[in-house]
Amino acid sequence: MSAELVPMFTGEPVVADSTAVTPATFVKKLRAHMRDLGTDNTQNPDVRKIDAFPDYLVENSPAERWFKAQQVGATPFTTWAALEAAFHLRFPGPEKAERTPQEWERELVAMRLTLGELGSTVKVGGAEVFAHVHFATRLLDIAREAGIADTSGGIWQSRDALPEVIREKVPATQTTWVTYTNAIKAVNRIHIRGGIVKAKRAQELDRRLTQVEGRAPPLTPVSKMAGQLARAGLVTPRAATAPLPARAPARDAFGGGGGQGNLFVPPTMTEEGRMHLRKIAAGLAGAILSDDVAGRAEYDRRIANWFRVHGTNKVLLERTGFPLSPGTLPPCSGECYGCGKVSIPWHKRTECPGPPIPPKESTFRSLCAKHLREARAPAAVNAVLEEETDWMDFVPHDEGEDFGEGPSE
Repeated sequence: MSAELVPMFTGEPVVADSTAVTPATFVKKLRAHMRDLGTDNTQNPDVRKIDAFPDYLVENSPAERWFKAQQVGATPFTTWAALEAAFHLRFPGPEKAERTPQEWERELVAMRLTLGELGSTVKVGGAEVFAHVHFATRLLDIAREAGIADTSGGIWQSRDALPEVIREKVPATQTTWVTYTNAIKAVNRIHIRGGIVKAKRAQELDRRLTQVEGRAPPLTPVSKMAGQLARAGLVTPRAATAPLPARAPARDAFGGGGGQGNLFVPPTMTEEGRMHLRKIAAGLAGAILSDDVAGRAEYDRRIANWFRVHGTNKVLLERTGFPLSPGTLPPCSGECYGCGKVSIPWHKRTECPGPPIPPKESTFRSLCAKHLREARAPAAVNAVLEEETDWMDFVPHDEGEDFGEGPSE
């Protein structure tokens, strides 16, 4: 190592965005340089280092003035250890901002792997690494910084945000961040390429459908009136000469039986369906967990149980419910559908500070608010479709339990 590789030190206060070397870095480079100079049997090594030290201080700088004052004082430096200790005491350097484990955990669940990144490579230390492998490595590094690498805390949030082509190959029953990130790395690249092709085809199809549906016909007096009636929640009248067809009976408790519905009437829920939804919401509200290590571990188990029963297929959340995130409020509490909580001042979902709840939970909460908040207590109903809620093994199955108004009040 040459002398030019050892930076000159000034001791001037380091300002923001400064590229000046820190005191600790200066001493490290100087020690390495001294070792490369070899040894001189005729002179004590500490004496040689102390004699050379002022040659690396900028002339008339705070550092040089400090060193000269020490050497002409009552106790000049005679050992390198004493000089180094006094130097660090006088020039401690900037205090680095250290993140807390909670901040690392927040960054961890906010990390995203986009569909556009899949199949590509990134350079890491001069080597080409596939994007999903590099992403998984970064996840595990941050999980270790957060101190949760050997736990399952937050994995469900990270997994929910994965591109579908990756998520479908990563089981929901992950016990640690180590096994979770290994599962991401193990996803076959041939499967990824096939998934990318399918996703691009679906995006192109959506784009074309949007273009076709976007060509709205010109407004007429009749279409304007129909739009106003739809926004008002009213039914457009039929022509007097056209007899009303008989309404088909509903096929289930949720008003999903089809039939001759009016295009301008929003879907409704029967009293039987509302009673079932009320029972699910009450059971889930009474089983909300604390936002701690134990609560998150139990929550992960419930999430895994839900997906074990229902899989990744589309289901009617009015029938099945969905586990509520630890530390959130019961449905119909005026909570934000983005985080499941209420803040002061109140915030919109679009301005939610997070952390976010799963999309399925957000949908379930909005359904509860829509169908239960303004509903009166219905009459008792026996059919509650218990087979749809077998995953809720934490809810006492007491046929005589009276849920009353539940969380809607």
